[in-house]
Amino acid sequence: MEKGNPYAQLLMGRLYLHGHDETLYKKGFQLTKKSAKQDLAVAATDLSDLFKYGIGCEQNYTKAKKWYKKAKRLGDSKGIYSLGYMHYKGLGDINQNYQKAVRLFEKSDYPMVKHWLGVAYYFGYGVTENKQKALELLGNNPIENSEVMLDCMEFHLKETQNKETDTDNTIILDDAITANQEFTPEQIQGAWEGAFMQLDWSGKGVEQTLPVTLSLVYDAETETTKYTLIFNEEEHNGIAINEGDVIYFEDFKINVKRLYFNAQKEQYVDYSILSGNVALKPYNNKIYLTAFLESYVEAMKEPGNRFALVLTKAQGETENGKDISEETASALAEQQDSFIKLYPNPFETDLYIAYTLENSGFVQVEVSDLHGTKRHVVEQGKTQSIGDHTYYFNGASLLKCMNVITIYVDGKKHTKLIVKK
Repeated sequence: MEKGNPYAQLLMGRLYLHGHDETLYKKGFQLTKKSAKQDLAVAATDLSDLFKYGIGCEQNYTKAKKWYKKAKRLGDSKGIYSLGYMHYKGLGDINQNYQKAVRLFEKSDYPMVKHWLGVAYYFGYGVTENKQKALELLGNNPIENSEVMLDCMEFHLKETQNKETDTDNTIILDDAITANQEFTPEQIQGAWEGAFMQLDWSGKGVEQTLPVTLSLVYDAETETTKYTLIFNEEEHNGIAINEGDVIYFEDFKINVKRLYFNAQKEQYVDYSILSGNVALKPYNNKIYLTAFLESYVEAMKEPGNRFALVLTKAQGETENGKDISEETASALAEQQDSFIKLYPNPFETDLYIAYTLENSGFVQVEVSDLHGTKRHVVEQGKTQSIGDHTYYFNGASLLKCMNVITIYVDGKKHTKLIVKK
């Protein structure tokens, strides 16, 4: 056991740590550690905080957890709360668990406990959702964090009273409902559009959804992917490295306006996006590109929220360079039950031919009259990736009669009849 008065060591350590001289932080850390080893509860919590944020030492969540557990055994209220906080967010090697966090919170009277219990009841994190109880907890907790969060909750309750919730994106992310498709980096190239979703700490609940577009270009020589992501009217460009179904980003930072925050300075947060698990998923006759993104917040020295992307191929242009109007894209999308989708039907001159591949394959597209005497090749033949594909065909030279659209996928023949009027 370290010699010395643990209270004196703790106070002297705090003096070193509360200054602005980083050269003294190690001294403060050592004194705090000596005090904690003598079973001073508050010192055990202080030492945990230092490990958690890497002050005077290397950041180490495992050691932070160890000393928070000791602080809990010694009965320190803040230590009990802090251990619950680690379970709430799933920091380090602790599995994220709202229920366990709530049980720990309920054993502490530290002011931030009532704050996080209020958040838990508002969203139903680890407890049955009870927004009225959440508002009461925060309203009776006279700290700045609770006052700021209460304002957020009251504002968004008014905003969302008559707002319908679209659950499709959440369903698409559920691995139990949609099976993943194998893919290569080349196959996910191109323009995608859809939803950028900020998830809760469990990674299952959606806190907010924002529109996003993503363009991917794979460079086989360097085995890297160039990405362009447009989010919140800002364009982000960079390089990502593919390793199987995981993609690692280089210097990818985004600024997100949060709907719910604990302090005004936390309304806008800079997230560093580190990596993402990428998958292709079929749902409702469409192929979706999904990604769960891991983040880190330097200002908080903590992992940030997980984010998710749910994207479909952008419908701005056909494979042969013709613009696709919203009307055309919508009309084709409605034909979910058909492999070959045609618009308009019947047609006069302009014809759009669409199909969805659930696996990559070699594709040929042809248009001919019913007897096969006149044949027009729309696509001579090429390997195409999983997802939606659309072609434009000018049928001015076709006779006004029944015509046949034929699509071969790896030699398998698909046909559909259409009338030119």
